[in-house]
Amino acid sequence: MTMPVAYSIEVVPPRALVGDPVSANLRCVATASAPGVLTFRHRSLVVELNRAGLIEPSIAFPNRHAIEAVDKLIRLSSSGGVEDLAAGDERMRTFDLVSLFPDIVLGVGKLAVTYCLEEAEPPLRVNPAFVEVCSGPEAIPHLLERLGDTSPTVRACAIAVLGQMTAQDFGFDPDAPARDRERSLQRWRDWWGRAGSRMPWSYGSKGATFGVPPGTPPASRRSEHLGGIAYPERP
Repeated sequence: MTMPVAYSIEVVPPRALVGDPVSANLRCVATASAPGVLTFRHRSLVVELNRAGLIEPSIAFPNRHAIEAVDKLIRLSSSGGVEDLAAGDERMRTFDLVSLFPDIVLGVGKLAVTYCLEEAEPPLRVNPAFVEVCSGPEAIPHLLERLGDTSPTVRACAIAVLGQMTAQDFGFDPDAPARDRERSLQRWRDWWGRAGSRMPWSYGSKGATFGVPPGTPPASRRSEHLGGIAYPERP
C-alpha cells in the first residue's frame, strides 16, 4: 500500500567546515488527501545523527520539554503536529544541527542524519542524508563565532575544539557572564588576527603540534583530520 504522504530529509551544505552552520531540512508532501498526518511539530519526532566511531547514534527530541515538579523530572510533549492534508500540501521544518548535536557536529567526519516519527502508523523512518565536516585554519573564525552562541553547551564544545586546535584558551569560560565572555572572545579575535592566522598549520594531526614539521598543505586547505597550529616548540 502506497502511503499518501512522502517524507524526506536534506542536509545543507553537504560538505562543511568545522563551525559552519549545518541545517537539516525536513519535508513532507501529501500525494493524496490524508487525514491525521503526523508532521514535524508532533511530540514523537526524533532526530538521529550517526558517525563512524560512535558506539550508538546520538538522538534529539526537539519537540519535547522537561519540567521539574514534586521533585520529579516530567517530560512534556508539545501540542499539535497532527494535520489533515490535501493532495499537494507540504510541510517543512529546519533544524540547526550544531544546536542539536554540538559535541559531534563541531568535529570532523561524515555524518548521517535521519529522523523518525515514533507514533506514526505504520512506523516512519526516512533514509539518511549525509554531510562531510572537514577542518582547516579557516575553521577558527567560525568557531570563534560559536563562542557567542546563546547555548552554553555550544560555547563549551566550541572552546574545547579551539583549545585542541590552538593550545590556547584566553580565559574563556562558557558559563561566565556575557561581559566576561565578550572580553575573552575579543582576546581570541585579536590573537588570531595578529598572530594565530599567520602560523603554519598541521593538516594531518588531531590538534596543535609542537616541534613537528607540518608537512605540505593540501591545495584545498581542508582535511578530514581536525588539525591545528604547528608550533616550532612547546612554550
